[in-house]
Amino acid sequence: MRISSRKFQFSATALALALGASALHAQSTQTPSSSSSATGNYSAYDASRTSWIPYTRNGYMGLNLGRSNFGTSCGTLALRCDNSDTSGHIYLGGYFNPYLGAEIGYINLGDIQRAGGSTEADGVNLSLVARAPLSPTFSLYGKLGATYGRTRVSAAAGSGVASGREHDWGGAYALGASYDFSSNWSAVLEVNRTRLNFAGNDREWVRSTSIGLQYRF
Repeated sequence: MRISSRKFQFSATALALALGASALHAQSTQTPSSSSSATGNYSAYDASRTSWIPYTRNGYMGLNLGRSNFGTSCGTLALRCDNSDTSGHIYLGGYFNPYLGAEIGYINLGDIQRAGGSTEADGVNLSLVARAPLSPTFSLYGKLGATYGRTRVSAAAGSGVASGREHDWGGAYALGASYDFSSNWSAVLEVNRTRLNFAGNDREWVRSTSIGLQYRF
């Protein structure tokens, strides 16, 4: 199990450092509990919170790690064929109002071994986010958008699997649940589907299931 992209490893490390620095800054500048935190409604929409996404407030950033599942063919030869690897997602988001927001992120879906070679996929995602609070600390959410994905496929001759690199836009959506355990931190569980273009004009959905942490500014 590994995420092959060094770019993702670097980005994940940078985000983890940013999360830690932000948390320390928040603790050092923390004021007496607000009305929302006093009532346990940690994720209540607060227009005074800033965001790095234009025209939004209540900004957040997050890191998810999980497993991907590729729907690609194994080819015609009796060769090793995996369809799953470690996946990762780093992202920034913000909300236009208490229920609708926007998000940008980088997703790495891993590197699977198949058809005598390997298949890698990653991309940049843009999505709208809709949130439905079910309690002061628990919410369901959905995402709908598009991913500019990159794929790299190598395969043995005669395997029936085309080799090459592709990059294109494809649809993406996700469903998830979040639990707020403080005024700044949330744990999330998410299922994501991303449509990618592979060599040989092979368009397939890749699914990932992940858990993660979000930090609200």
